[in-house]
Amino acid sequence: MLLFMDGMAHYGTADLAAKYTTRSDAAVTWSIVSEGRTGPCLKRVSTNNTGGSGYLGIAPFATRTGLWTPQTGGVCGFAIKVDDLTRIGSPEAQLTAFGLLVIQESGLGSGIGAGPFHLRVQLHPDGTFTLYRRGISIGGDVNLGNSIEGLQSGAWAYLEFKWRIDDTAGFFEIRLNTIPVLTYTGDTRVSDVANFGTWNSVKLFTVASTTAPFLVMRMSDLYLADLGGGGAEVRDFLGDGIIKTIFPNGPGLAADWTPVDATPNWDQVNDKPAPDGDATYVHATAPGTRDCHQFEDIPAGATVLAVHANLLLRKEADGTVTVKPVVGQGGVQYDGPTQGVATTAYDRYLTQPYDVNPATGAAWTAAEINAGQWGLLKVT
Repeated sequence: MLLFMDGMAHYGTADLAAKYTTRSDAAVTWSIVSEGRTGPCLKRVSTNNTGGSGYLGIAPFATRTGLWTPQTGGVCGFAIKVDDLTRIGSPEAQLTAFGLLVIQESGLGSGIGAGPFHLRVQLHPDGTFTLYRRGISIGGDVNLGNSIEGLQSGAWAYLEFKWRIDDTAGFFEIRLNTIPVLTYTGDTRVSDVANFGTWNSVKLFTVASTTAPFLVMRMSDLYLADLGGGGAEVRDFLGDGIIKTIFPNGPGLAADWTPVDATPNWDQVNDKPAPDGDATYVHATAPGTRDCHQFEDIPAGATVLAVHANLLLRKEADGTVTVKPVVGQGGVQYDGPTQGVATTAYDRYLTQPYDVNPATGAAWTAAEINAGQWGLLKVT
C-alpha cells in the first residue's frame, strides 16, 4: 500500500521541515536544488567528518483509507547520486544506527549508539552495500550480507529496498537500476523483548564523511510503501520512474473557499516553485466548504503507478480544524479520510496517497489523471 511519494518540485529548502524530519548536528546541510535527473532534488552536503550525523526521517501517516498501522514489510526506492564515493567514511567510522537506509521501530530498548532499529544498509567507499541486523550490544550488529555490485561516483542510479521483519521468515533485497544486487532470507528482527516486530519509520542518508572535501549526495523520485493490500495497490518494487509534480491550472467541480484577492481559487494555490505563505491562499470557516480544481496534464502515454496529494494548510485561529482530501472523477467528488490541521503556522504538509483510483478501485490511467481534479473539504 502506497504511503509516500516525493518529486521534490513543489517546495523549497525553507519548506523541508514541512515534509521531513531532518537532523544536521552542525555536520550536514540540506537543500532543494535544480540538480536532479529531470528537475529539483534534495542535496545533502557534509560539512565535517563527524560520524554519520545528519539524516532524513520519514514516519508514514496516512493511507488511502485512513491512518497507517505499522507493518512487518515495506519497500522504498529513490534516485541517488554521490559525487565522490571515496569521501564516505570507513565501516569502522560508521556508528551503529547509521546507514544509507535504517528500518526503525520506535520503542526498542535503548543504549548508547544502539538506536531504535531492526535493519540498516551501509554504503561503502567502493559503492557496495552491507546489510546489518541490529545487535543488543554496541558494535554487535550482525552482518547479513554484502552486495555484488554498487553505485558509481558522479552517476545517477535508481536504488530500491524491500524487506520483511521476522525472526524466521524475514527477507531483504536491494535492487540497483532494477537488478538485484543483495538478497537475504532469515532472521531480520532484532532480539529485543521490547519490540513488536514491525517498522514505523525509515531513516535515510545517515552516512559518515571523511576528510575534506566532504561527502555530497543527492536524492530524487522517492517512494515508500508497505507490503499490505491487494489488487492494483502498490506492494512491490516499482522500478526506476519519475515522480511528476502537477499543479492546479483551471476551475473544477467546486470553488467555495474564499480567495485572498480577486484571483480565481485555483490560481491562489498553484505556487511555483515553492509556497509563498500568505501572499496567495484560499480560506474557509464553514464546515462542508469545498474546493476542487483542474490540474496540469501528464503525457497521454504515461504509465501511472500511484498518485500522491499534498496540502499545505494552517489554522486561522486555535481550535480543532479538520479537512478531507478530495479526488474528482467523472463529475463525482470522492472524499478521503479526515486529517487534522495542527497549528496556525504552515508547518506540515498533509499528504494523501492513492495507489488506486477511488472511483474504480483499479490502477490509474493517464487519461483519468488528465480528466481528474483534486482539492479538499473542510470538515470542522
